Amino acid sequence: MMRLFLSCLLLPMLLLTCGCSALPFGTGLNSAPPVLALEEAEKRPYIKIGRINVRRTVYINDYVMSPNLQEWAVEALQHEAEKLGADAVILPEISSRELSQIGLPSFPATEYKAAGTAIRFKP
Repeated sequence: MMRLFLSCLLLPMLLLTCGCSALPFGTGLNSAPPVLALEEAEKRPYIKIGRINVRRTVYINDYVMSPNLQEWAVEALQHEAEKLGADAVILPEISSRELSQIGLPSFPATEYKAAGTAIRFKP
């Protein structure tokens, strides 16, 4: 009986402290390539690896995505640049626009875009 009581008491406490969260906590992008101003990148010779384009459409509200558009864009560009093996990202472009929805029911939607150029520094 005592075992059942303890399991009924401890299980909810454990779930409350270790449960899922809809809010992000740190992405660990410390080693990711930085987003640099063109003046900073031109201090060293580099080659362009490619263009990075990231797009995200959010319907109504997205609790997983940071409300700070600049923060989301930098993290997204860094993540994609890391996949390419880039040393940095230059010429960042960040935008958002509201999308018009046709149909019933109509939900508000916002499209977020981030773009930049992945570079690798010459040895």
